[in-house]
Amino acid sequence: MVTIFVTLIAVIVTAVICIIIFSIKQKKIINSKQKLVSNDEPEIEKDSSLEKSISKYESIINKNLQTIENLTKTVSELQEKYNGECEILQQKDAKLSDTIQQLEKAKIDIQKQNDKINFIADTINAKPVELSAILEFKKILDTDYREFAKDNDSLADEAGALIKLQEVEQQLELLSYDEAIIKKTIVAIAGSYSSGKSSFMNSFLTSRKIILPIGMTQTTAISSYILFDENPSIIGYSYKGGLVPIPDKIFSFFSHDKVSEFNFNMKHLVHSIIFKNKLVHNFQNLCFVDTPGFNAGMEQENDYDSATTSIATASALIWCIDSKAGTINSNEIDILYDIFRKNKKISFYIIANKADLISLEDLENVIYEIESQLNSAEIPYEGISAYSSTYSFTQQPIEFEKLTRGQSLKDFLISKDIENNEKEQLLLQQVKEVFEEYIKADKARINKLEQRIKTLNILEENIQTQFDTKDNLILTYKSKRDTRYKDTIKDDEETETYFFEDLNYIKSDLHNTIKKDKQDIEAADELSYKMQKCIKSIFRHKPDFDSV
Repeated sequence: MVTIFVTLIAVIVTAVICIIIFSIKQKKIINSKQKLVSNDEPEIEKDSSLEKSISKYESIINKNLQTIENLTKTVSELQEKYNGECEILQQKDAKLSDTIQQLEKAKIDIQKQNDKINFIADTINAKPVELSAILEFKKILDTDYREFAKDNDSLADEAGALIKLQEVEQQLELLSYDEAIIKKTIVAIAGSYSSGKSSFMNSFLTSRKIILPIGMTQTTAISSYILFDENPSIIGYSYKGGLVPIPDKIFSFFSHDKVSEFNFNMKHLVHSIIFKNKLVHNFQNLCFVDTPGFNAGMEQENDYDSATTSIATASALIWCIDSKAGTINSNEIDILYDIFRKNKKISFYIIANKADLISLEDLENVIYEIESQLNSAEIPYEGISAYSSTYSFTQQPIEFEKLTRGQSLKDFLISKDIENNEKEQLLLQQVKEVFEEYIKADKARINKLEQRIKTLNILEENIQTQFDTKDNLILTYKSKRDTRYKDTIKDDEETETYFFEDLNYIKSDLHNTIKKDKQDIEAADELSYKMQKCIKSIFRHKPDFDSV
């Protein structure tokens, strides 16, 4: 099409040049004619020839003009057709561009899917961290302890004992994941759903390139452990105990708006995350735990237990409240009671988060209401602070400081930023307490059974005396040959025999139960020792036989 158009332009230009040349020649002829006329040189033949030439050239000019007109019309039609073709080509180019964009997007989506599939495969295939002490503790808990608990019915709260031992197991697993955690002071970040826990924790990070997912749903929320480190990294731990690095591009899918792209609950695959990053304040000895949010719609009861356990095993708790909500609700009070029930030594601090979204006057009322409710519920706390996660931890508005109750948040965290040498003793003590409860229950039942045996012995002596008296009467009746008591005497002898047999059976059963309880006490001592030995091994201490 472009070639045709160029050709037509060339034809038109040629025609125009011919016309110009012809016009010049015609002008010369006319000038010559005028000269001839002015010289009065009658040359009839020349005039006739000249007129013929003029007529001929006029005919040629008319033909050329007609040709030019036709060519112009053709060019116009071709131009119109060319414009139409160009428009079609532009539309095709636009469609091609859209297609290319869709292909690029599809390529990116396919790559994302491949990345997710590879991450899932890596997580599933990750080999468990095989620390012999951890494996031994699991074996004792899953096999020896369960057999022991199955045969021991002396302890009323067996479920509570199992939960406590499982808490120890979880703590040991966490310690096995990363040695850096062993002597860290655990500070749990908790609160109701959407109270801004993750945003609060992100305000401690120096870089926002890699941050904790915000607004994660309860069904996919995963406990994250945040530690100070010069070299940022994200490590995930599967329920099989495997360790798998989480690339930045995969970690971004853990956010609320993207987690659905996995098409399954990530919580069923990844148990916890250890998140290392630089912090705005170098808390060298702290390990923050960003826990799942508490809400009335928690999927299962074990979700609640898992969340409270993560908190109860911590040394300190920071509870986040949405300032717009106004105060602590009754459900939160119950949760705090449950946490303090599990860990009476935990230090508690509360922040009124999202403080920048309400006026200072309203914020002051919120903090006053929080303070009143905590005091009324007799819940001990170290301090209350207003906080805005819009700002970093070290750049909070100065007007918030005036509303602080008790310690400031910074002072509270600095007081906890010490090497934790108590964790080993706490875990040892927790194991001891579980089996001491079993031993206490067994000893109490032994004492009770021994009292019953004593009572039965006294009863037996008294009844034996009665029977001896009866025997004397029988001899008297026999001496008198009173046949009226013959059948009665026979029945009484059988009753006496059965009575003492039953009594001896009861006492024998009680003695066997006491023997079993004493064996259970020995088994409890042995299990307690084995578990404590595993704990000491993880903390690289040799077992101390005298201390168990």
